[in-house]
Amino acid sequence: MLRYRCLVLDHDDTTVDSTRAVNYPQFLEALARYRPQLSISEEAFFRYCYDPGFYAMCDQVLHYTPEELTGHVAMWKTYHQTHHPRFFPGIPALLARQRAAGGQNHRRSAQNIRRARRGCSCCFAENMVYYFG
Repeated sequence: MLRYRCLVLDHDDTTVDSTRAVNYPQFLEALARYRPQLSISEEAFFRYCYDPGFYAMCDQVLHYTPEELTGHVAMWKTYHQTHHPRFFPGIPALLARQRAAGGQNHRRSAQNIRRARRGCSCCFAENMVYYFG
């Protein structure tokens, strides 16, 4: 018998290694375009994304213009079409065990996953559909 029938899981940097595998490498490409004189380490990028947050970092640290921010976000969307984070070790097995033991996802969650699958080329949506239907 499951102690918890439904797991509530975050995506970025909880189930998948998105910052290290995708977001930071893409950030470096945008930094080279918009602020080539700056260097921000992976550790500093993690900290900035946590506090004050990505958009505040763009404003307060990078001093982006609205056009530069729009360009950076467009680069990020393009990058995500071909670069996908992978699950952290153990997450797929955890999801499979939960489902095999009778775990269920909320009906709304299943709808959101299917919606994401239709509009997203990322492997996360595909994997979530595999594990949760």
